[in-house]
Amino acid sequence: MDAARWQQVKRVFQEALERPHEGRERYVSEAAAGDSSLEREVEALLAAHEDAGAFLASPTKGGATAAGDTDPAEVFARLQRALAGRYSIERELGRGGMAIVYLARDVALDRPVAVKLLPPHLAGDADPDQLLALDDAFRRLEQQDPEAADVVRLRFFAGLSVAETAHATGRSERTVKREWAFARAWLYDALRERGA
Repeated sequence: MDAARWQQVKRVFQEALERPHEGRERYVSEAAAGDSSLEREVEALLAAHEDAGAFLASPTKGGATAAGDTDPAEVFARLQRALAGRYSIERELGRGGMAIVYLARDVALDRPVAVKLLPPHLAGDADPDQLLALDDAFRRLEQQDPEAADVVRLRFFAGLSVAETAHATGRSERTVKREWAFARAWLYDALRERGA
């Protein structure tokens, strides 16, 4: 999707959300002005927004309760399976309270890289395939809409509130809420399309 179309979809989506639920479909139809593709794209995002529930409410799902609850060999094996084809995990380099760092080889680039992951007590029962799919979708969002990606980075990954995100980015709280709603719906829809 080119930048102008992206902005058009985003604008119609955000303006539709500001209307009462029962008036959104009509607004989208009028705003699309006969552009059925635009209407479908916005309707899909509005449906994703409605279906998203607690999506991106927290970067972790809970689960294990202490740092030692999961066997390191099991974590290593799960990591190897989850990253197969992208990275070849060689060994653990180190661990701390917030991350475990592994030495790996980027399969596509054939070079060493460091892979940093949440430890099991923070990641809980997060599905590695889902996390990879979210990472892929987030990277696409970063390329298409850096401002929306900044809001996701601060709200989801850093855990900031709307007010804190607004302060950190120099945007209004209203703009942050609009960016968050759009990015969340877009990411949810992207994952749903992939079956993740």
